[in-house]
Amino acid sequence: IQDGQNLAWKLAVVLQGYADSTLLSTYETERRHVAGFAAEQEEITEREKTTDNELQARFGFYASSAVLSSEEGSTPDYTKLRGQPGSRVPHVWVEYQGRRISTLDITGHHFVLLTGLDGEGWHKAAKECTAHSGIELAAYSIGPEGELVASEESWQQATGLCEHGMLLVRPDGFVAVPGRGPGEDRGR
Repeated sequence: IQDGQNLAWKLAVVLQGYADSTLLSTYETERRHVAGFAAEQEEITEREKTTDNELQARFGFYASSAVLSSEEGSTPDYTKLRGQPGSRVPHVWVEYQGRRISTLDITGHHFVLLTGLDGEGWHKAAKECTAHSGIELAAYSIGPEGELVASEESWQQATGLCEHGMLLVRPDGFVAVPGRGPGEDRGR
């Protein structure tokens, strides 16, 4: 299913003219390490078993030119994937239009911008990007008074970002770009 989801959004944006065909080459880059890791796991002996959290992180991490991350093919630190490029969007329970949903539930159809409550500048940039490019980009602020209602602490804990930060999430639910607000530590 992840193979299909990864390829589908990339084909859609290329066919719609929002990206050139080089985006399609990231499919193999991103999915190859997942397939290789799955094969490795079949060979691990009982005493070398990997923890569930590391398994989830390894299966849910991409390193390619379709995310702004460290060097392509580099080995990520699986203990620090909170909102990093190439990781799945972090789960946070939120209230949206009177329903309790996960931040995972708002991805899957188009690009999504998630910000803290002080993300007005990011929202303005998203509107300008949408108007200029035509790419569908939904933007939501997360916090006690946000479109996605949650405690500010849950957003910060899940992403490692402050109320000025943002995550740009791809249609397949993976973080393409994290953004920090003024004064935030640039290293993670």
